[in-house]
Amino acid sequence: MSQQTQTGESRSPAQQPPVARIGPRRLELISCDGCGRHFTTDDGPGMIAMIKGSCPDCGGSFRLD
Repeated sequence: MSQQTQTGESRSPAQQPPVARIGPRRLELISCDGCGRHFTTDDGPGMIAMIKGSCPDCGGSFRLD
C-alpha cells in the first residue's frame, strides 16, 4: 500500500470516513423587536453581523434572543 493511501490523502470524498458530530447543534433565534418576525440560525452572532438594514415588514431592528 502506498504512503498516500495509508494517510488518506488520495481518497475520493466518497471514500472519506464520515465526520462525527458531537451532539445536536444549538439553534439561536433572531427576531424583530417591532413585529416579531423571526428565524432560527446556528450562528446567531454571525448572522446578526450580516443583517444590513431594518426589517422589511415593519422597519424595526433585529436582535438575538
